[in-house]
This record gives sequence, structure tokens and C-alpha cells, in this order.
Amino acid sequence: PYGIEKFVWDPEKNELLSAWARADVSCPNGIPGMSRGSNLVYCVGQRNKVWNLSAFDWNTGRTKFVFPLSQRDDYNSFYAGLEIVAPGVAMSGAFGGAVAWSP
Repeated sequence: PYGIEKFVWDPEKNELLSAWARADVSCPNGIPGMSRGSNLVYCVGQRNKVWNLSAFDWNTGRTKFVFPLSQRDDYNSFYAGLEIVAPGVAMSGAFGGAVAWSP
């Protein structure tokens, strides 16, 4: 599956609006994580059949980085939430257990 989108609430119009959308991004089944410190939203997805950790600018949706992990399915985030656990360290549950990344 492909697609991520950021929504914002407009209190004057009393409606939810799309701030940006990316139909080209794979973020299939995990719960994305966001860091206010870096202003990035992170997700585990696939690119060219390789699982990766991707980061996107919270304001614009532009790709900031893609960190390749593996083609093995045990890197599938398998409905787990991604968390930023320390500066420069992301962690998520995965099909093969917990995984932490520190580029």
C-alpha cells in the first residue's frame, strides 16, 4: 500500500483539511512517529522491495532521508508503532522482534 497524508484542523471552518499528501510513499502497516525536535515524521515502509526507515518534513511532506534496512520480511513493522527513543535513535516493533536504528 502507498500513501501518507497530514491533516490539520481549521477551527474557523470547523473542518479537517489536507495539509499535504504523498501517494508515492510506502508506509503500509506501522504507526508513524513524529519528532518535534527534528520536525520530521518517520515511517517504516518499502522502496524497491527493500524495507526502510523514511523521514519526511512535517510542514511540507518532502523526503528528508530514506535509510535502507533489508529485503527480509522480519523488518516489516507489522502494525507496530515507531518511536524516537533518543536523539538519532528510532525504534519499532517488527515481525522479527524489536528493531532500533541509529544512522
